[in-house]
Amino acid sequence: MSLSTALIRGIEEPQEYDGTPCQISASLGVLVHVGGTPWEAADVLHRVDEAVYASKHGGRGQANFAA
Repeated sequence: MSLSTALIRGIEEPQEYDGTPCQISASLGVLVHVGGTPWEAADVLHRVDEAVYASKHGGRGQANFAA
């Protein structure tokens, strides 16, 4: 199982809040940068934001990666 799948499954475990069962869903955007030229914070946020929205548009329980 991938780390992103494990995170999503953990978040989506049924929880109880104030005695009421709650179901939470999750979509992840993951950014991978391996060395090289450092990125500006605005660029990092833009890239990961695009990955998150791609996950949301793909349906619940998805993870999308950006590089």
